[in-house]
Amino acid sequence: MVTKELVDISNSFTQQDIDFIRCWRFICCCFWKKLQNQACEILGVEVVSPYAKTKIISHPNQGLTAVEKIFNKNAVGVPDDTILHAGSDARVKVNIVGSQDTTGPMTVQELEAMAATTISPSIDGAYQSGCHTASVWDIKSSTKYPKLMKFYE
Repeated sequence: MVTKELVDISNSFTQQDIDFIRCWRFICCCFWKKLQNQACEILGVEVVSPYAKTKIISHPNQGLTAVEKIFNKNAVGVPDDTILHAGSDARVKVNIVGSQDTTGPMTVQELEAMAATTISPSIDGAYQSGCHTASVWDIKSSTKYPKLMKFYE
């Protein structure tokens, strides 16, 4: 077993990278931040976070992508007059359900495992990544996954 330090790469990590490592992976970090936001909102207390501070990247007079518009509309803890662009790291309050890198049947299993019977009509958006199910999104071939299509009605 090698115990000698070969190279110190600690300076190459941003505080956000360190958060992701501490949380085990990106999705866990996002989940814990959302859970913390929700708990503080319910308790009526200010969020005091052990996570990295908001990282704001803003380019005056630059337009926004659709994702940037969603983030700016729903940013938490960012001054109202601040415009966030790609590379920013901020908490957002977004109500979106999605599935990435799964087949139609796998997505149905995931939703059922979470006790889901329908996707609420009050969400901001829902998606199923087309990487494995590219043929699902035309009317004729969507009949292959009727159970999945029912979730998205």
